Amino acid sequence: MENGIERKWSVEEFYGLIRHHLVGKEGPVELIEGRIVPLPSSEQQARQVERLSQQIQQNLEQAGWQGYEVRSHHPIKINTHSELRPTLTICSTHQPQQNIHWVIEIDKAEFADNNRYQDLRSHLYARQGITEYWALSTRQVELRTYHTPKEGDTSTSCHQLTQEPITQSTYKRERLLHVGEQVQSVSFPTLTMQIQEPLPLYFLTRSATGHHTYIETALPLKVLR
Repeated sequence: MENGIERKWSVEEFYGLIRHHLVGKEGPVELIEGRIVPLPSSEQQARQVERLSQQIQQNLEQAGWQGYEVRSHHPIKINTHSELRPTLTICSTHQPQQNIHWVIEIDKAEFADNNRYQDLRSHLYARQGITEYWALSTRQVELRTYHTPKEGDTSTSCHQLTQEPITQSTYKRERLLHVGEQVQSVSFPTLTMQIQEPLPLYFLTRSATGHHTYIETALPLKVLR
């Protein structure tokens, strides 16, 4: 706080804080309109995200979508005060920062105070011109999808968190999906996913002390084709 006003950080200052280990020690963070926001992080989710990333990458390659790659927590600088880090980013291998086609976020709306930032995220992604944005909730077992950004009026609107004028970029299409429903990517129409009940996954490991079995809960998002 400075004179009772919450500090609004720039992206450059944000990286300075990270370099000096003043933020990010407890887990990953991102910058939203000058606010430093924590992100969900766990070893189990990291493994699940990696598996989902590999499945999407394999599907794209098999379907002939050459020149695209799936990245985890790829930073996307929107403006001077916002750099978002979606769970997964599907972008072109040529100029990946500029050619981002699809982002997927997992559990961000439910982590800490991130629910307050959910609408702002969709505005920022639309402002960046990202064709498709998905937000997955493992707790509610639902998927909210957005696609086809459109521009709106900037003259009369202020965001409720920052009280500053914002570009009311938004998406033309929004859909909420629940267990059993399928959804096709708009950016990569050969890829279809299904929302499913979280299922237990059993893993067997070997060590010097013998065999061990552990259980994880799978992400409720399954690649079908």
